[in-house]
Amino acid sequence: MEDPILPETSKLCMVISQAAITSQKTPKTLKLLGCIQSSQIVILVDSGSTHIFISATLASKLTSGSSVLASLTVQVADGNKLVCQTEFVDMQWSVQSYTFSSNLKVLPLQHYDMIVGMDWLERFSTMQVHWAQKWLMIPYNNSVIRLQGELPIDYEVTMVELSAISQDSDQLELYPPIHDLLDTYSSVFSEPQGLPPYRACDHAIPLIQGA
Repeated sequence: MEDPILPETSKLCMVISQAAITSQKTPKTLKLLGCIQSSQIVILVDSGSTHIFISATLASKLTSGSSVLASLTVQVADGNKLVCQTEFVDMQWSVQSYTFSSNLKVLPLQHYDMIVGMDWLERFSTMQVHWAQKWLMIPYNNSVIRLQGELPIDYEVTMVELSAISQDSDQLELYPPIHDLLDTYSSVFSEPQGLPPYRACDHAIPLIQGA
């Protein structure tokens, strides 16, 4: 009896999304700031990609753990193809003081340092994602942690306004810098008590008779 034919390494199904290649932003784009071997990195969390990929530029800064692969073809969502020939095995990287270990496949990426795909996302199921507020909650060491992504500038302003209204809610989870801001200027955001105090120069609007 003949042995079964195993798939070749070069035939592994690997896909990377269009957003990861072009840096196009969508309502479901979620970027994290992280670190690997003292290098600050921009990470795209991307359910449209199958694996964790890192840029060749970032790979050139890493000092250990690389291995040469047979050429792996990575299918881009637009129909193009990229070739991966190097992988870093069990490399540690971190986001907001939480550390992870992954195999990182090297591609000629231009817009992101790392693409976190479905192989990583599946490891941390079941997770909760808030696309509007750009955070995800994942199981981590017998607990649940929240990783906060980058917020659009206009959304950060909205967050401040909403926090001022709802800051007394015990269930409100505030973005840490906003929480610090509310504590520092608590007198500004506190509920008004009566009329403003008398001042040497009170504000007034002179009216024109009959206008």
